[in-house]
Amino acid sequence: MNKKGMEQVGVFTPDNLIAGNRHPVDVCHVVIKEGQKLLRGTLLEKSVEESDKYVIRGTQTEGSSAEYILAEDVDAMEEDTVGLAYRTGEFAQNAVIVKEGYSITEEDKTELRRLGIFLAVIMM
Repeated sequence: MNKKGMEQVGVFTPDNLIAGNRHPVDVCHVVIKEGQKLLRGTLLEKSVEESDKYVIRGTQTEGSSAEYILAEDVDAMEEDTVGLAYRTGEFAQNAVIVKEGYSITEEDKTELRRLGIFLAVIMM
């Protein structure tokens, strides 16, 4: 039997990040600031020092708000790196990653809703 063209090219492992399809999912590219290794599902905020770059939510002490959810793992340890991020959609709040010691606030959820990102608590 000829199996040409029938090879495994990847593996899908569900992570329950996407919580539904009531809201359209849209993606864009963002620049992840150097010195971070971030996972898919990381909530991003603008860097206060460099407003065209993004860091994990909870890094800034003030003056920044959550804007995007990272759509893919990004290793920016060595240099600023472009990554794919969700700018709209419905996501599982309990699958979203923030900096250790930080919790998603009601203000975060309100701001994200204004931007088209909806967080829902789901059973995982």
